[in-house]
Amino acid sequence: MIRAEQLTKCFGSFAAISDVTFHVERGEIVGFLGPNGAGKSTTMRILGGVFPPTSGRALVGGYDVVAEPLRARSIVGYFPERVSLYLDMTVREYLRYVAEMKGVERSQRRTDIERALESCGVAHMAHRIIGTLSKGYRQRVGIAQALIGQPRVLILDEPTAGLDPEQVAEMRRLIRDLRGERTVILSTHILSEVEATCDRVMIINRGRLLAVDTPHNLSQRLRQTSQIYLEVLGPTQAVVDRVRAVPGVLHVEPTSSAPDGLAALTVTTEKERDLRAELAAQFIPAGSRVLDLSGGRMALQPLLPNGCSYQACDRIKRDGAVVSDIANGEFPNHAAAQSDIIVMLGVLEQIADVETFFTYLRFCKQDVILSYCATDLTGTGDRAALGFVNHLSFYDLALLFDRYGFRIECTAPIDGMQVLMRLTPTERLKPVTPCSVAVVSCDDGDNFGDRLGYHMINALLPGEAEVHHLTFRTLSQARATYDLVVLGVGNSMFQPLLGDEVLDIVGRGKASIGIFGTQYRELIPRPALDRLLDRLDTWFARTEDDVLMYGRGRKNVVHLGDWLIDQFPMNKPTVDEPLQVNDEIRGDHALDRAIQTIQSHRQVYSARLHPLLCALTSAELVAYAEQSSEPMPGIVSGKFRSMLIDIFGRSYPEKQFFMVDRDAVRRYKARVHRNVAKVGEAIDAILRNVAVAAG
Repeated sequence: MIRAEQLTKCFGSFAAISDVTFHVERGEIVGFLGPNGAGKSTTMRILGGVFPPTSGRALVGGYDVVAEPLRARSIVGYFPERVSLYLDMTVREYLRYVAEMKGVERSQRRTDIERALESCGVAHMAHRIIGTLSKGYRQRVGIAQALIGQPRVLILDEPTAGLDPEQVAEMRRLIRDLRGERTVILSTHILSEVEATCDRVMIINRGRLLAVDTPHNLSQRLRQTSQIYLEVLGPTQAVVDRVRAVPGVLHVEPTSSAPDGLAALTVTTEKERDLRAELAAQFIPAGSRVLDLSGGRMALQPLLPNGCSYQACDRIKRDGAVVSDIANGEFPNHAAAQSDIIVMLGVLEQIADVETFFTYLRFCKQDVILSYCATDLTGTGDRAALGFVNHLSFYDLALLFDRYGFRIECTAPIDGMQVLMRLTPTERLKPVTPCSVAVVSCDDGDNFGDRLGYHMINALLPGEAEVHHLTFRTLSQARATYDLVVLGVGNSMFQPLLGDEVLDIVGRGKASIGIFGTQYRELIPRPALDRLLDRLDTWFARTEDDVLMYGRGRKNVVHLGDWLIDQFPMNKPTVDEPLQVNDEIRGDHALDRAIQTIQSHRQVYSARLHPLLCALTSAELVAYAEQSSEPMPGIVSGKFRSMLIDIFGRSYPEKQFFMVDRDAVRRYKARVHRNVAKVGEAIDAILRNVAVAAG
């Protein structure tokens, strides 16, 4: 179905690919594997008819891509590395446009589009604007456009680039489902990608094809192996069966050169592995300066992550190693001071004076990764026969580490006798006191403002806090007690939310704060709100109106401002078309995309408070529509007016566009940002005081 014959493509004097020859059979899925810049995309662009080769020939479905380009393209669906999608179209509109551009007959277009939508799992997104889709769904739309026209050949250039692991798995399933229906050639630089989806693999590097094989055969060829020759007394077949059952044996080949009664075998095995070094490498951050006191084979060095530097230490001078006889009391002080991590694999058991050795380590003040065979695991075995000169249990180790200022940060078993440990100087580990925090919000996350409020409060709470998110509909799930109760996440409090249940939850906290504003103030029973404010340690009020109406004379009321403006950077609009926000931004819309969409428009009309607040950081002209109370339509929320007075010092008539004073917005945003930092400081102080009182 696809045939490439000595393809070469030059850009000036640079040869992107040279003499590339391969073929792909009908119904196959073939992976093109290689690092970035290897020539994968160049080859696929030639096959897709994007540009011709400098020399050689490419055939797709029997059509020469240079001599018969239109016929070749008519049977190809091409997914480029950077697929061009029209972000302002819906998915269906875009696929209809692609069908028209590909010349699909009008009577066939609807069927083609529906089939592509179903095949790629985007039928339920058909009416969504492409610009609002996630990266994974955009990739699916890209595959769908390649399927329009029922092409017999699909060329997919890096179809999983930039996707998260879940999206990668979904894309792999989609590609596997195409097996047999179409001939697929895809490019990637990830070996697991082709193993999961492809029938055959082609490896390319520096423009040259290096290997073509099945994923299984290729992995066997690439695997590091060693061979040994054995002569064993016994029947050949019985010996072969026993040897094949040994872990690590990959292949057993009998030979005929052995004397009678002996079985002669060539045995292919995995190369010897150092499990300690493999595991230790998982404990080491990229970019670390590693001092390896293990000596011997320096097995750790090739396993280190990217950017690490390596310094070996041995008792004899070789291969650039620092000379130091660790077992006899020496220590490489200078090399240790220049390192970030000290590694000791199979060393500690051979040190007689562990107290002096840990004195050296203590003054280095570096993390230590070490392995040890504790007496708890070796039992009554002869440790001296293993070369061990000390005999410590896990309890002894813990006491040793504690005496010299180390704490075990993490551990992992190596085998039945050894454990790997990472030690950290205790001066780096500040004591952490766990705390419980209840956060009570109005909604369960579908509200644009509440969703942003979750981000704000979660960022301010300490990392050790266990956070229990509640809404006014789930108060019955509250726990018996909390260290801190946070009422509100910057949203509005109004009459239905001022019942006894809220007072009960606030009373369950050893401390409590409120972060909210008010609306429909004519309907708020003043005694109920006063009872609530009496219970709060601090009310961080959203607007000055809130402070003047309900906080006058109170020492526990602070004017915060609308802290959600911290989520909206100052920006400049690019779209002239007015934007109208009438309904709440739904929970399935990504917050970052929603913010970007609002901030892209020069004119914004909003019937929702926080989309309007977002628009003020970017738009030139804005207008708003107040929200009326459902039980009493003549009463409006008042929250728009309060916000505008806070920001601009005045309000504006509703449903009339007014010009945004960007300097006033900047001043307000800077003031609120400083206030938000004070909220974080107040929360930290409250939780410290609660911890002291509990202690």
